[in-house]
Amino acid sequence: MANKSTMIQESFIDQVIDKLKDADISGEGMEYIIREVNLEHQILRQLILKADDQDLDDLLEERASFNEPTLAYYDKVSTTTYEVDYKGNRYYVECTKKSSGMTTWTVRDDKDREQDAWLTNKLLFFIESNYTFHTK
Repeated sequence: MANKSTMIQESFIDQVIDKLKDADISGEGMEYIIREVNLEHQILRQLILKADDQDLDDLLEERASFNEPTLAYYDKVSTTTYEVDYKGNRYYVECTKKSSGMTTWTVRDDKDREQDAWLTNKLLFFIESNYTFHTK
């Protein structure tokens, strides 16, 4: 059985909800109320954690359409660069992994010129087959 304090609080919450429904408050009005009671971050966190991936993707796409920066954590990138000596030339092989699971490889020479796909594939094969390489 709930104590008297809990019952009073639940009754108050029910009254507030009824008043908000009767007032037909807009989304902006509700956002203002949430900010004024300092619950913006808590509610944002709860809603994001409970949202499905498609809803989050849709919201991020909508946000991007307003030319605002997207959430930094959404597309985290880790990049590792390897130095490779191949046939007397030094190359830098960069592996970029995104949170989406996509991995890209870029090869640059010692003058920072990006190399073509043929050499990139050749170097990746060479690395896998013969080479012990070190992170730069």
